[in-house]
Amino acid sequence: MHIARRPSVFASSVPNLRSYRTDILLGTDASQESSSPMPRHFFHIRNPGNGLVPDDEGAEFEDFQAAQHEAVASVRDLAAEAIRCGYKVNGLGVEIVDETGKRLETISTRGLFN
Repeated sequence: MHIARRPSVFASSVPNLRSYRTDILLGTDASQESSSPMPRHFFHIRNPGNGLVPDDEGAEFEDFQAAQHEAVASVRDLAAEAIRCGYKVNGLGVEIVDETGKRLETISTRGLFN
């Protein structure tokens, strides 16, 4: 018996989820430029099925701790969506990267659920 695999709608919706959450929390449009000097952080999604999905827009956060908090919330949301779609969450995570491209931290499902 062959079971058809569902199309990967999960992977295509991942970057938009982070942007949507940021817009709600900050009350802004993440695609608009801001004149504030807050640092911009990028959340690259590590998806075991599609490798690394880069965040090309990024978002401004007051500090690194605020970016960490958002990354943890995003990983939890991504894991919940993956489970709803029937995907495994092993290897799923978010890499927090600064404006220079330096990886500051990786938040993974393994760290959240273990």
